[in-house]
Amino acid sequence: MPIRPPPPTSDRPYHITARCNNQEWFHLPLEQTWRIFETVLAEVSEDYEANVIAFVLMSNHYHLLLQTPRANIGQIMNRIQTNSSCRISSAAGRTNHLYGGPYKGCLITSEQYLANVYKYTYRNPIAVGLSSKVEAYPFSTLQSALGQKRLTFPVRDDIATRWSHIPSSNQERLNWLNTAHEPKVADLIKKGLRRRIFTPPRMTRKESLLFRAAPSRKKGGTPFLLGVEEVGQEEVGQDDGDRAAYHRFGGGLAYAAAARFRLESRAGGEHRDQNAKD
Repeated sequence: MPIRPPPPTSDRPYHITARCNNQEWFHLPLEQTWRIFETVLAEVSEDYEANVIAFVLMSNHYHLLLQTPRANIGQIMNRIQTNSSCRISSAAGRTNHLYGGPYKGCLITSEQYLANVYKYTYRNPIAVGLSSKVEAYPFSTLQSALGQKRLTFPVRDDIATRWSHIPSSNQERLNWLNTAHEPKVADLIKKGLRRRIFTPPRMTRKESLLFRAAPSRKKGGTPFLLGVEEVGQEEVGQDDGDRAAYHRFGGGLAYAAAARFRLESRAGGEHRDQNAKD
């Protein structure tokens, strides 16, 4: 069954991943592969106004956090997949296709989810044993996001820090990123990213409390993490879409936001969360 792409939107970010055919490694050294991707990401940033929030290149796949102000996710990903595949295969002297299938895209609909996915993306090299610290892995945009390295394309890390409560200071950010997710949380994130719109599986109350996302901006104390809060039906509001989403997903404002976006997208509309405006 073909993979359905995520719905187009101009304000919410996406998590994108694509894996090499048969899970083989890229057929070039990672340094050379990184330079090719850097060129391709610079092209889509300029030609399609793509906002690259984060990018991590692994041995046989990549993770990309992306925002599309023109709501043109299809154009952008067609350019990235085609050009990266052609250039890597050409440089490696190969003729077969590079990727094992279409890219997998997931729309991120809430600030809690974005913080979780942001952390999951940058921690990927640690999770598979390629690095002991997020800042030590050379094939990611984190060093550029921290102002320590210049790339050929702009890294729009400010979108993530504005839209969610990701720590803005470098040291707090690194402390947070280098603190592992609870194993259950990491599994929930991985499962949530398999969907077109990020929605973790139905969680027990204990799992909901474990599903922690964004550090507090409270001054003078150790940053703590916010979870998907349990809310009462009266807190959902009077909107029929919110109430329907609440009952469909068993509670939680984040679930309501995700379901409402899905319903409105099917009707041809585009969800605009007024509370997320700058």
